[in-house]
Amino acid sequence: MLKKIGRGAATGLLLALGAFLLNAAITATGVVRLRAEQEEIARVRTFLIELGNVFSTLKDAETGQRGYLLTGEDAYLGPYRAAASLAREQIARLRASTADAAQLKRIDAFESRAESKLTELAISIDVRQVAGADAARTVVLSGRGKDDMDALREMVADMESVARKALSERNEAMRASFASALFTTVLSAAVGLLMVGVAYVLFVKDVAAREKAARELEVWSETLEVRVAERTHALSEANERLTREVEERSRAEKAVRSLADELARSNRELEQFATVASHDLQEPLRKIQAFGERLQQGSGAALSEQGKDYLRRMLNAAARMRGLIEDLLTFSRVTSKAQPFRQVDLGVVAREVLSDLEEQVTRTKARITLEPLPSVEADASQMRQLFQNLLGNALKFTKPGETPSIVVSSRIEDGRAIVSVRDEGIGFDEVYKDRIFEVFQRLHGRSEYEGTGMGLAICKKIVERHGGCIDTRSAPGLGATFLVSLPLTRGKRPEETDAT
Repeated sequence: MLKKIGRGAATGLLLALGAFLLNAAITATGVVRLRAEQEEIARVRTFLIELGNVFSTLKDAETGQRGYLLTGEDAYLGPYRAAASLAREQIARLRASTADAAQLKRIDAFESRAESKLTELAISIDVRQVAGADAARTVVLSGRGKDDMDALREMVADMESVARKALSERNEAMRASFASALFTTVLSAAVGLLMVGVAYVLFVKDVAAREKAARELEVWSETLEVRVAERTHALSEANERLTREVEERSRAEKAVRSLADELARSNRELEQFATVASHDLQEPLRKIQAFGERLQQGSGAALSEQGKDYLRRMLNAAARMRGLIEDLLTFSRVTSKAQPFRQVDLGVVAREVLSDLEEQVTRTKARITLEPLPSVEADASQMRQLFQNLLGNALKFTKPGETPSIVVSSRIEDGRAIVSVRDEGIGFDEVYKDRIFEVFQRLHGRSEYEGTGMGLAICKKIVERHGGCIDTRSAPGLGATFLVSLPLTRGKRPEETDAT
């Protein structure tokens, strides 16, 4: 190529190319430096935001505590507990937002002081609950809480001052880097233009020498142009096809990444919900039930009939709420607390579930036919939950005055096990067949049939996690048949499936 355009022109082009490459390298270096400064500035700003958030949360916790100490109303404990739980998470995020060793030490001291403050708040609330308002007021007047809050305020001011100083220094460094990058870019661009001018002069000298050769090739130019045009057209079409394919692949990859991110976010939310439901939600319910039962046992006789009815309704509502929380936990743990897949004998699982339901089967005098069931690769505990819900529904939704009749059977089709659970109960209109698999959906009132409306939603989620599907056939008064389709073996390892 260089021989064709001439030695002089080639030299000029090489110089120009070298100048432009130098310009690109200098510009890239400046951009990288600016990018690093911007990232550090963003990190410091994030640190300041998180610092303000955690201090605000601690103040919210103290506000809830004060409201409870003054009024004794449990309504103030909700904001206090939420703020106390959130404060620890925010301190963890604050620590993750900086790599500065000095700031990390300050965060450690801040966390210790914050724990002291939260402990003081908890103690005063416990004292208020056990010993009354006067005793709680004595704890507050001891001054420990004020000392902790003043110390926290000073620590926040200290960390904020250091962070803002660092932010100012980073801004100055970024402005200096920008000015330096701009100067070097302009200078290298000017050198590049100069080299282009030199290349142009050398090229003009070479043109005269090449004109003679060009005239000799003129005869062949037309044929060559046609061939080049044809080849260019073919290459253009191929390039367009390739471009479309690349764009489609890029869109598909983005969609997959988006789905993966959404799934990861969903799993994290389920994990967080499980933690909250296990502790923060169930604890108040346990207290309601415990104190309600004490009131019923100790002072039930002294209550009026209306009071007894109110107490009974309160205990029933608390029990229903606890059952609902447990069902929600089961629903969330289908994926978040799943177990590895292994060979599971569905017949053994069904017999174990019927053993668990023996009291209900005996009480209703149910006739249950359990035909041979296959083995599949599955999560054993979730298969047990699946049969528990399906058989429990079959026993529950029975026509008044009639003996339940249930048949559990299966067949193999195309490498899948089709399990059928058929009853002769009340049935339902198939217009509701999609609705019954949704969360909290009930076709009957709680006074007719107990339950939370979560059972079939849990079944559907379990079956879908196993790569299967669930369907139903029913009619009012003619019973219902639930069909569960599960693969006999897994195409992927269970760990791979769970990870995705």
